[in-house]
Amino acid sequence: LAGEFSWDDVEAETQGGVRWTNGTYSGVGHHDKDSDTFTLTRPLSENPPEGMVLPEPEDVAFPQLCDDPFRGGDPRFTDPDLTRQPALQSRLQNLDGYVGSYVSDGVSMFNVLVTGDPEVAHAELREVWRGGLCVEQRQDAPEVDLLAAQQALTTIHEELGVLSSGPDGMTGRLDIQILVADESTVQRIHKTVSPWLTPEQVQITSSFQPLSR
Repeated sequence: LAGEFSWDDVEAETQGGVRWTNGTYSGVGHHDKDSDTFTLTRPLSENPPEGMVLPEPEDVAFPQLCDDPFRGGDPRFTDPDLTRQPALQSRLQNLDGYVGSYVSDGVSMFNVLVTGDPEVAHAELREVWRGGLCVEQRQDAPEVDLLAAQQALTTIHEELGVLSSGPDGMTGRLDIQILVADESTVQRIHKTVSPWLTPEQVQITSSFQPLSR
């Protein structure tokens, strides 16, 4: 970071010789990719600058995917000590075409997404889990492909300015945050993950956004 900046201008904390801020600030300036330097042309602000369009937050829902979640199970089943869930999680990871899973009640109503036969997956999971269970078939990228694509990115993440990446089991999508989403970087990312994912299965977010004037 270059330009007129002082730690006195932000709410900062220091520990072990490291200084940081937990606040969110907007900076306007120019980024030089070769030197990896961002030069401020205006002071930092707690408010976004005029002309900047902030992305709308996505509504994340965790719906129950079936009407009969105790089919083949037991509605009286409880797992207060969470002793049964490790076996379920292990079985999930080995499901053919496993995309992801979530709990719709925040506790133990499991909803599972697969690319394979949902009835086969349901029967396999019932061997270790008698509680709430819904299985739905999706044409999304399976978790194994998302993880393989993420691993491929790690070999060039510094070169591309990748800040973070991770699979989204709800959408079968690989979420990637990068420093600058210029055309060449985006194309390089898609080429790197193309053995496993289509461009539609990759969500790229740029930390730096062009400012409309």
